[in-house]
Amino acid sequence: MDTDVSRVTVEPPAVDPAAKARLDALAQKVENFSVRGSASSSERRVQVGAEVLMALGVLFVAGAWWGASGTTRLHEQMSYMISGGIGGIALILVGAVLYIRVWLARQRYWLARLVVEQQAANSVLLAGASKAGSSSLPERG
Repeated sequence: MDTDVSRVTVEPPAVDPAAKARLDALAQKVENFSVRGSASSSERRVQVGAEVLMALGVLFVAGAWWGASGTTRLHEQMSYMISGGIGGIALILVGAVLYIRVWLARQRYWLARLVVEQQAANSVLLAGASKAGSSSLPERG
């Protein structure tokens, strides 16, 4: 009962030409996708800038707290809160928005790749099911 597995050949199922054309067009669009990979210098600069802004914001808030803690006069504390506290929070928020923008751009690239791979797998599965004569597939309508 020994069989030589190296001699077994499996033919890929026939794929509908229209589906293959759509899949090839989608794959081509993903290849030409305008989002660059993580090695992009402009996106890297935006990411580093976002990290610097968030760090500066934390330093501003810490400086405002340190300055306001040195006095009991409310009018002096308010100037620290306005200049350091609110300014620091604004820097943190701007940095976070820029950082999320870079992250979402990377996720969009990988999501498009996953869609192409899933479409390819679905077309192979559907072609195999139709070749096998499976009637258990639901009707579209």
